[in-house]
Amino acid sequence: MDIFLEKVVATSEQVKQLYSQLKRRIHNISHNKLPSFDEHAKFVEDNPYREWFIIKREEIDIGSLYVQFDNSIGLYCIEDISPSQLQE
Repeated sequence: MDIFLEKVVATSEQVKQLYSQLKRRIHNISHNKLPSFDEHAKFVEDNPYREWFIIKREEIDIGSLYVQFDNSIGLYCIEDISPSQLQE
């Protein structure tokens, strides 16, 4: 069960997947209130990151990873994934 990274290029499906992840988050650092889907779509289309990926296991998105312009990274995995599932 391989894990792979799908580069975010703002397809409609990626926008939906990233919004679904955003809605499931318990802790948020970029907003206090969930943005509207349209606000989110604009954010994804503007892509404020050097690189941005959806993390997939098989065909299921399990998180996202981005590299900022200062070379720091952001990593989000869905809440119900365990470390052992990432290692399989």
